[in-house]
Amino acid sequence: MTFIRSKGSGGSDQPETALRSAAVRDRRAVQRLTRSDSRAHRHLGWIPPLEWLGRDPFLILTRGQRVLAALACPPDEDQRVWLRLFAAAEDRERAEAWDALWPRALDMLRKEEGKIQGVNVLVLQGWLEPILRSSGFEQTAAVVTLDWDAAVAPQPPALPLVEIQPLTERHLDAVYRVDSSCFAPIWRNTRRQLRRALRESALAEVALDGGEVVGYQLSTAGTMAGHLARLAVVPEHRGQGIGKALVAQVLDGFQRLGMVRVTVNTQADNASSLEIYRQFGFVRGEETYPVYDYRLHDEAASVD
Repeated sequence: MTFIRSKGSGGSDQPETALRSAAVRDRRAVQRLTRSDSRAHRHLGWIPPLEWLGRDPFLILTRGQRVLAALACPPDEDQRVWLRLFAAAEDRERAEAWDALWPRALDMLRKEEGKIQGVNVLVLQGWLEPILRSSGFEQTAAVVTLDWDAAVAPQPPALPLVEIQPLTERHLDAVYRVDSSCFAPIWRNTRRQLRRALRESALAEVALDGGEVVGYQLSTAGTMAGHLARLAVVPEHRGQGIGKALVAQVLDGFQRLGMVRVTVNTQADNASSLEIYRQFGFVRGEETYPVYDYRLHDEAASVD
């Protein structure tokens, strides 16, 4: 595959290869392209990649009616950018597809209004790393997975008395403020993501202090295991056992649902979170997922 407009030998016209923004009408073709989990990069966010169709940069390479490759990295409403999708029809031509799509996407992002600082990538397949490094991405973090098994878990640590209530729509503004105070910009949830997370959660609670939301958790349920998708406690209330109380609530809730295995992801250097999970018997898995960053500007990122 050569991504140029061309004609076949003997003067016979061949379908042109073209690069354009994807539209909603391309959903089925892009879906076919990304059918294989091992051949497509999909960002593990609350909003599935195909729901970003119609928002740039969401680019595709086509030849005739066939979609050859796709790359999507549109900014969210808080102006943060993740590589949400990248796939090519042929594995051996991924690098060439990237080299055609990425410069156009980068140009679009640089023209965006606002303060887009960079593009982040959570790498789930090793084939993507050399492509990123060749384009100037640098690894800035890593994510690990931990597992909890009720059959081998120790007795939970002593817990303080914490007021915990179900998380509802009326809490979302407060939860958004908690989330923003707890995480670096690239890891924060937007309001849209939090609304989606609440709809898809199996367990969701807030921790209160004097009626004020000071922490929360959101968890999802799979076929065989639960997943603690988000845990946050505002900095000024840490060290009071609120995070532990929320984790205990999650584990108890999943056991009531008949699940005896729970997973959680966290940053490899998040010592405080790792210690909380260790006390409950979570065990770190073998996989580590690197996080890469491409800086659009030289100035330091805002840490509002």
